[in-house]
Amino acid sequence: MTFYTYMWLREDGTPYYVGKGHGHRAFRKGCPFKERIIVQEWPSEADAFKGEQLLIALYGRKDLGTGILRNRTDGGEGPAGLVFTKEYRQKLRAAKLGKKLPPWSEESCLRRSQTLLGHEVTLVTRQKLRESHEGRKLSTAHCDSMSRVRLGKKLSSETCRRMSESQKLRHKNIKHNHLSIPAPRSSDGSGPVPKPGDSNPTVSNTPDGTVLPRKPKRKAMSGGNK
Repeated sequence: MTFYTYMWLREDGTPYYVGKGHGHRAFRKGCPFKERIIVQEWPSEADAFKGEQLLIALYGRKDLGTGILRNRTDGGEGPAGLVFTKEYRQKLRAAKLGKKLPPWSEESCLRRSQTLLGHEVTLVTRQKLRESHEGRKLSTAHCDSMSRVRLGKKLSSETCRRMSESQKLRHKNIKHNHLSIPAPRSSDGSGPVPKPGDSNPTVSNTPDGTVLPRKPKRKAMSGGNK
């Protein structure tokens, strides 16, 4: 296993984050463009930790007012394969519960948009998402919150067009599936099975197999025959 240190760079070329990892750690979700990532390999994990600490000390941390990095630690922690205990994860959850993250910058939004652009969701992933949402009921508070977010929001013409095409395709598929289902037939295959309690089937069959339409019933005349 090869360990390395990596730096994520701003558009002006200055680093804003330093980390240590292996594999695809430097290129995980949320990273900048590949052209703005610098990777330096090390012979061991211990050397990679020392390199991480050296880079953080060199460029300094913004939270301490000593430099330009967004790192919140001095590096050297988090060995590979570390598994957090359930109690520790509960503490992390309790510490972050109720805290709202600051709004994303335009750079972050653009980076996420370009990362997801052209990304195709596989059929396996779609099936997993479908199964995870089956039987799920949203609370009244959640529904009210979603309604307030969408209130007064105007959709673009492109979004309206795509929604219209999606609905047309959906109705077309439903109609096709409905027409493709054959009607149940009698055991001898001569015609449709009459509905229970229907003494006058919709069609009648002659001995030679010819299908004739049902004759309409005559309405009873009130007041007697004249």
